[in-house]
Amino acid sequence: MNPPPLDIEPPARGVRYRLRNTGDVTLTQVTMQEASRGFVKLRPQDATLGPGASLEFVYSPGQGGRAGELLVSWSTQPTPVPLRLPEPLS
Repeated sequence: MNPPPLDIEPPARGVRYRLRNTGDVTLTQVTMQEASRGFVKLRPQDATLGPGASLEFVYSPGQGGRAGELLVSWSTQPTPVPLRLPEPLS
């Protein structure tokens, strides 16, 4: 199985992450599911991401701890796939 053409980039500080299209084709209907732990704001819903493009979203852990991954789907991958949620850089 090929790796997904999406990656989550950690924030330099704070809680603002980026969902980046690492592939060479435009992805449509990009949708991030609710986090199993913590809270996601500005969650991509039915978004379009060209090659190299990214969308900002906010993730903050909740009382139950930090999520290790977030589930994302897009038009050619309707079943959500897990993307690793990296730790902030600082």
